[in-house]
Amino acid sequence: MACDTAQLLQDAKCVLTCIPSGMIPAASLAALCNITGTMSTVFVLKAGDTMSGSLVMPSSLTAIQMGGTTSSFPALGNSGAGLNIRLADNSNYAFVQAGFVQANQVDANNNTQPVGLELYHDTTGGGGAVNGGVSLDFRADSDTTDRQQQVRLSSLWTTATHATRTADLRIFPTLNGTATEALRINNVLIDARSGAFFGVAGTQVVGARNTGWATFGAGASNKNAGALDTATVTTAQLAQIVKAMMDMMITHGLIGP
Repeated sequence: MACDTAQLLQDAKCVLTCIPSGMIPAASLAALCNITGTMSTVFVLKAGDTMSGSLVMPSSLTAIQMGGTTSSFPALGNSGAGLNIRLADNSNYAFVQAGFVQANQVDANNNTQPVGLELYHDTTGGGGAVNGGVSLDFRADSDTTDRQQQVRLSSLWTTATHATRTADLRIFPTLNGTATEALRINNVLIDARSGAFFGVAGTQVVGARNTGWATFGAGASNKNAGALDTATVTTAQLAQIVKAMMDMMITHGLIGP
């Protein structure tokens, strides 16, 4: 059966009729199928075939396309020692779905923290900007619907200028069906958002600022009550202690105007 190059790429009957399983050099492929035109090395696995040992890609073969050559199909390629999972037309990276993923960093250092997982938002349209970042979703089935978002971890630039770049980490638990920002962390503060509070064992210990307070307009404060006796303390001494406590709480932000 004679097949030209275009027909070989389009006609499954030609491929299944002409080509045996395995790695077929271009010259052998042309001889088997009487192909005209220019061909590269082709690797073929038919239904029911198995492969053992190693598959070594020739330098001329840049990717193994699976199912087709367009962006509707995936392909396996390499970048140096790395494995790339791309779309078959090489226009972008392909979607990967797996039941379990384990990333191992193997070295002799027992006191370092190597990066085992990286999430990268590649902005092909230009440089990064404020609010640019990347997110990681945790999902599970609800009682009626699959793959519902439980929690999202999200990062963003608050300053995107390279020399002074600064970022926030945000946590979005789902509340009443909506992902709601509960916590924002940076090098300056840990910010409870959307009315959240800090608690211990489910009990609030620090919440939103209590407002309407103003400290004494004048006078000294006294943080040291150790020399005072509750039986003989004066009103002025008590006022100094109250002022010291109010000043402290206003400075910490627990109370304020």
